[in-house]
Amino acid sequence: MIEQNWVINIVEHSKKDWEYQVVFPKTPPISLSRNLKFLKGFLKERKYYSQWYITLLSIDFSVFGSCPVDHLASTFVNNTDPLLIKPLIYHLIAKGTLITNLNELISSRSIILLNTQVNPQVEKIDGGMLYGI
Repeated sequence: MIEQNWVINIVEHSKKDWEYQVVFPKTPPISLSRNLKFLKGFLKERKYYSQWYITLLSIDFSVFGSCPVDHLASTFVNNTDPLLIKPLIYHLIAKGTLITNLNELISSRSIILLNTQVNPQVEKIDGGMLYGI
């Protein structure tokens, strides 16, 4: 039924000298699609994130610079298990607070840095950054 209506519409358009073309969207790179699916799982805020937001974002990224996810998570080894910090880091990437190259597959070795250009949720305070002001 759908194909029949589709053919009828094409015939009607051709009678009116209308041109009909099917446009196929360009497919994004596989790594970008995979990264978006991966980060989608980290959009939901977990209960324990709030206790680590301030600590994580109070790190002075201007001195700390860019670093791998593993390295940033390992800075919390004295306070908590770094495996609890990695989901928070991925959550902050998904929300745009931290940035990484989405054209490369996101992993523990992905280089991340603070997004200071387009993030209104991050405000500069003495001694570092504070989330959610």
